[in-house]
Amino acid sequence: MDLPAAVQAAIILLLDEEVKVKQPEVLAGARTMKPSTQKKHGANLAGGGRNGRASGTKGERAEKTREENEKMSPILRRTKIPRTFIPQLLGFASRSIKSFRFPGEPLDSSSITYGVHVFQCPDARGIVAKLSDCIASRGGNILGADVFVPENKEVFYSRSEFIFDYVKWPRAQMEEDFMKLSRSFNATRSVVRVPDLDPKYKIAVLASKQVLSGKFLRSYEKDVINIHHGLLPSFKGGFPSKQAFDAGVKLIGATSHFVTEELDSGPIIEQMVERVTHRDNLRSFIQKSENLEKQCLAKAIKSYCELRVLPYEHNKIVVF
Repeated sequence: MDLPAAVQAAIILLLDEEVKVKQPEVLAGARTMKPSTQKKHGANLAGGGRNGRASGTKGERAEKTREENEKMSPILRRTKIPRTFIPQLLGFASRSIKSFRFPGEPLDSSSITYGVHVFQCPDARGIVAKLSDCIASRGGNILGADVFVPENKEVFYSRSEFIFDYVKWPRAQMEEDFMKLSRSFNATRSVVRVPDLDPKYKIAVLASKQVLSGKFLRSYEKDVINIHHGLLPSFKGGFPSKQAFDAGVKLIGATSHFVTEELDSGPIIEQMVERVTHRDNLRSFIQKSENLEKQCLAKAIKSYCELRVLPYEHNKIVVF
């Protein structure tokens, strides 16, 4: 079995430590025995062979034990690891992360699933504690949490990932619990999503150079995400890539943002850049720019679907 060097070192330390600890304990016990008993068991306590012959006097053995104890660190002297623990450690190191489960749970964890909760409210004391208690009190376990409180702003943002048993914590009950928490902190946003139980997102991709009017955006009532290259405003008009290539641009980029009435001015979700060199021709220059736009749009949509995007101030957003 291939194990990391750190695990191998720990195993060697534990095995070696057991030998170091047990022998001094037995010898220490010999010093408290009665003389008659000590004489009877002298050969075994001295660590002799099968013929029971001792290897030195009692004083020499005690002095050797004292020297060995002094060489060991205080932590190692207190360590008592039975040999039966070593196979358990080897088994633990080879376990898959998917095999972990809650204490007391059956091996079949088919009812364990994953959820995400985002929260935005006026900043106050105890928000994180209440969020954690809301999940833990229902048997859930937080896998990760992000918190953001802007400087000089009384606003609290958080995003929590957790696992839970949907049999013990039904989806409707979860919604109600987070709603109570939302009301207690006057939250402006409290959204929970369980990908395995909730309806899937429906995403529409529109390839158009037309500007979406404010009337359309208000009637649509849903978020619209746009992607464009980063050559503007330096290179306007037709064939901006050729203009940039002819100008010897060394850095190209792409920006993904929410669509607003004002052209290309919505809150930015994601931006990416890539270098180009004198070795690029016009074709490779354009290819790099287009690939960058695809990657940037995909990252922005992924962040949006994973509830990582929260509105922040007038024209900014938080991206966890």
